[in-house]
Amino acid sequence: MPSNPRLQRTRMRAPLSRKPLGGRRAEWWRLPLFVIAFSACAIPTKSSKADLVGQWRVDHAFGRELLNLKNDGSFDQTLTHKSGKSQHSSGRWDVKLDDGQSVVHLQSAIIFGDPFGKPSNELTPGDWDLRAVTVWGKLTLEFNPDLEGFTRGQ
Repeated sequence: MPSNPRLQRTRMRAPLSRKPLGGRRAEWWRLPLFVIAFSACAIPTKSSKADLVGQWRVDHAFGRELLNLKNDGSFDQTLTHKSGKSQHSSGRWDVKLDDGQSVVHLQSAIIFGDPFGKPSNELTPGDWDLRAVTVWGKLTLEFNPDLEGFTRGQ
């Protein structure tokens, strides 16, 4: 032991601990990370046809697509390219349930973008399913979980 009495006293003291009485270190930071991680997820939503009627929009890298779901079961779809050129489609729509989740089924819709967010080369009208999900508290019509879906607005 050192001969200096000051050093003896400090070494004899019990070390200060940041651990609570339970013996585990408080990890309060985990809760906010958990909340953020799960709030960013798309949560499947069960919506009625009346909830889905209205104007929807998605911004692609190549232009803005508007989808107008009408109360009579028809829809209008318009893509306005960044160059100003527009393409239009119309058809019928309905809502179906898939494992408790609402799916908007479009008949005679054009899928303007490919799965990678680029303009599609095939612009043939066909059937298209959009899943109703809630992302950050907003109702979204999702066509690809990796890309932004349709949200309300013009």
